[in-house]
Amino acid sequence: MTNPEHEKQRNRELELERFGVGNFNEQEIVEKTAYIRNIMSQRTVPQDPHISVVVPACKEEKYILATLLSLAQQSNNNCEFIVVSNGEPEGNSTQKMAEASGFKVIHDPVGGISRARQTGLIAARGEIVVSTDADSVHHSGWLDRISKIMEDKNIMCGAGLWRTSSKNSSVRRVFAFIAWTHRLKNAIDPRLITGVSEAASFFRREAALQSGGYDPEVVVSEGVMMFRKFRKPGVPIIFTDEELVILTSGRRQEREGAFHWFLLGFYNALLQLFGGKGVNLKAYPDIR
Repeated sequence: MTNPEHEKQRNRELELERFGVGNFNEQEIVEKTAYIRNIMSQRTVPQDPHISVVVPACKEEKYILATLLSLAQQSNNNCEFIVVSNGEPEGNSTQKMAEASGFKVIHDPVGGISRARQTGLIAARGEIVVSTDADSVHHSGWLDRISKIMEDKNIMCGAGLWRTSSKNSSVRRVFAFIAWTHRLKNAIDPRLITGVSEAASFFRREAALQSGGYDPEVVVSEGVMMFRKFRKPGVPIIFTDEELVILTSGRRQEREGAFHWFLLGFYNALLQLFGGKGVNLKAYPDIR
């Protein structure tokens, strides 16, 4: 039997995709950014927000409007949003779309996903930092759920699961398998850090800053590497409940091939497990 809440969530995801995923003309962009900006104008960013949401963004014109709308519609108001536009010139299209939608944007001409997340971490004011991606959408209670989880002061960090909107069956199977491995890991021991969905991760800002945060030289599994640096004081958990599942495009998996992406990820995990920083940009280019 279909779960009514899951069905409702799926319908909202489809609406977000219809609204903000695709190639839009100039007039459509003006109308869509104005719609998001109107919602953002009704939000009040507190002086000391509890949560800071960091969104790395590079060449995201095709996806970011859906992401921004899903964030603007969050029921949690004790938060701030920081879009980090890097790897492109000042005034790039992605940056303009985010600013026109009423979001705070930090620009950095130097690229790199880890660098972008670290830039957002340093700028964040919240006790809790949430990291996501600019090709992902989130249900409206996503931040409320994270806030509730982090009421347990022993938890330093955690992450949710991700699903994909890709129509490619191989990509969908890979995502399903990864979700299964996270559930298995969580059943064995929630303190194990074998994989983290950086698009749905969250952590205590002070712990991250004290550890040095993200390593800009790490190009894959940057969240895993950071979490391992401060796992001892608390209990990092890969949560598996549906309230922390986000929907992502799966574009990298489609472009590289799901099987190749999976093998490369497995190889990278082995390299990092034994003290390395993983594959380099040549093996895993930044295609954001």
